[in-house]
Amino acid sequence: MLFIIVIILWGFFGAITSGSFLSSRNISNLFRQMSITGILSIGMSFVIITSNIDLSVGSMLGLLGAISGILLRSDINAPLAIAITLIFGLIIGAINGFWCAYRKVPAFIVTLAGLLAYRGVVLYITKGQTLAIQDNHFNYIGNGNISPIAAWIILIISIIILILSNMNKLLHSRNKSEKKSLIMNLAFIIVISSIFVYWMNGYRGIPLPVIIMMIITVIASYISNNTVYGRIVYSIGGNSEACKYSGIDIKKYIFMVFTVNGVIAAVAGIINTARLASAVPSTGVNSELDAIAACVIGGISLSGGTGAVLGALLGSLIIASLNNGMSIIGLDSSWQNIIKGIVLLLAVWMDIATKNKSN
Repeated sequence: MLFIIVIILWGFFGAITSGSFLSSRNISNLFRQMSITGILSIGMSFVIITSNIDLSVGSMLGLLGAISGILLRSDINAPLAIAITLIFGLIIGAINGFWCAYRKVPAFIVTLAGLLAYRGVVLYITKGQTLAIQDNHFNYIGNGNISPIAAWIILIISIIILILSNMNKLLHSRNKSEKKSLIMNLAFIIVISSIFVYWMNGYRGIPLPVIIMMIITVIASYISNNTVYGRIVYSIGGNSEACKYSGIDIKKYIFMVFTVNGVIAAVAGIINTARLASAVPSTGVNSELDAIAACVIGGISLSGGTGAVLGALLGSLIIASLNNGMSIIGLDSSWQNIIKGIVLLLAVWMDIATKNKSN
């Protein structure tokens, strides 16, 4: 369903802009812009699945991006600056997790306080000024591209890994319909991936931020679907009382979810600062709303327990497509916000209606 919505949006904006929206250059820029919201939505998805919320990720994005910029301007090399920024992200996420899990303060209040406090820290350490960054190696993270040849090689390796990882199911599945469905899904993924790489190679290759986003998506999807940690996260959101009586340490897992979310926000902050080649104090304002909207549009229920990381990513793509398309046709920013608000409201309404129908 989400994929169909993306196709409809792209078809509409492609037609209304005489094809300029669908150019390789614009699609490449769209995915580069989407990568920040996409990465934030991955961390946010785990938080929402546990029936919590994090309103501070936008301010964390700005703060951690500013920290990386200040470190680089202090003549610290890029790898060390990145490592320190990730550690700060872990610490900030752990602070949020500590108050939510072990002090039982509602996540809404904790992260709202973080939204205000972290933004204040950004303004204080930057003195409200934009800090230019001259480190070309660091800036390449946000502005670089994987060459077309490298993109095809990565795709071929990924396809081989995908087929091998599903080979056991294909060989031992006795259910013909299940086997047919699996083959069709694999074929669909391979075709779409090939089209994507071909499209991106039309303009400099795949943007590096998109590669980073995809790597995080694969890791997060594997964790959510194939690990004990992932199953417990879904269980906490679905029925926390049952988890409690099963002996699961709910506090520990909620603490871990917020901590990981802080690290993911640090990655997004690093990429954003590198893309802009500067640390901007206003960076990340309202980014938390886009991340939450992406999760909800992607089918992650605000009541917790249901949803998928890939859905959040598709939700991010829908939001990025709306932003990009409305900007190209010259729609006023006020109308852009109105339309995004309506889309979010409809997405939540559909989530509630679907849940009531299933009940």
